[in-house]
Amino acid sequence: MHPFISGELANDRRAQFQGEAEGARLVAQAKARKRRLAADRLQTRVLDPSDIEEIAALFVRLSSRSRFLRFMSPIRTISASTLAYLAAIDHERHEAVGAFDGGLLVGAAHYFRSATDPTSAEIAAEVADRYQRMGVGSRLLCELGRIARQRGITRLDARVLFENTAAVSWIRDSGWQAAATLDGPELAIAIDI
Repeated sequence: MHPFISGELANDRRAQFQGEAEGARLVAQAKARKRRLAADRLQTRVLDPSDIEEIAALFVRLSSRSRFLRFMSPIRTISASTLAYLAAIDHERHEAVGAFDGGLLVGAAHYFRSATDPTSAEIAAEVADRYQRMGVGSRLLCELGRIARQRGITRLDARVLFENTAAVSWIRDSGWQAAATLDGPELAIAIDI
């Protein structure tokens, strides 16, 4: 028996692998379409302090990994002071938008205007694990950016862990100009909107 595979057998195997790869690509595209359609049915709206219970419930729907990536710390519960801070939305210095599936808050994005530069703000977002990889974060970020621009904010800043590829994807998908600087395990990202 010859140690090399015959040309015909190699071609058959190549065609088989290409067919499998094409099938996997089509399945991935169908899943992505399904996720986008699911995200399109979500309603977004500006949050306000009366949404404090929904914000607390959203935190509970985050896995320990998602909480770690969002707060850059292995926290199990959200403190009363952090919850009060996230719900202290005044629509000027602190704005937040949420994505709702029915009455359920499944994602939120916040900006906190800089005290020293009113044209810049820091952003943060969280999306319940079940709703991740559906475009919810990108949608919230774009809506938050639209509101920020209307209020004279031209630069958004974010600090994310280098391993938080979802947050980097949200920013990349926004289409805005962004520059990232590695600072230890974190990326400092400046976004021109």
